[in-house]
Amino acid sequence: MCVDRDTKALLPPLLMLSALCCFAQAPGGKDFDPAKAFEATVSYSQSLTEWALLIFGGSVVIVVGTSYVRPRKRWVRSTYFLFMFGWACLGLSMYYGSQVQRVYLAHLWSSEVSLSEARATINKETFMQIKCLKWALGVFGTWLWVYLCWWILQKKEPASGA
Repeated sequence: MCVDRDTKALLPPLLMLSALCCFAQAPGGKDFDPAKAFEATVSYSQSLTEWALLIFGGSVVIVVGTSYVRPRKRWVRSTYFLFMFGWACLGLSMYYGSQVQRVYLAHLWSSEVSLSEARATINKETFMQIKCLKWALGVFGTWLWVYLCWWILQKKEPASGA
């Protein structure tokens, strides 16, 4: 796609204008509906839980799979211990995600749970879910970094995993 210089000069203002139009159409403070906010938070929590399950499944495939190069040196193999910490963080993330669901359902079905209590608990549990998922991603990212460095810097061709 060929874009001339005049069109390129117009792109930043057009992007800003479209962003302003989107923000102008966003609901204001008068139209705020706590039920919709709870639904959105629960939906977000569900998607984080799905990501955690996906990452867990992928990491298990890495451990039990045999179609990639396995390190022979003990120090590189010992990085696989990071998986246990990563799995624990993923498990906690899924736990906090289920807690968000429980609080939401309790708010819907019970008149004893006030809106402010439910909001505070959902905020806390969602924050912890995100925090645990970030820790898990950091752990698996660290393992991947070490593995790639080993794979790139090794001197001889390793035996494939079997």
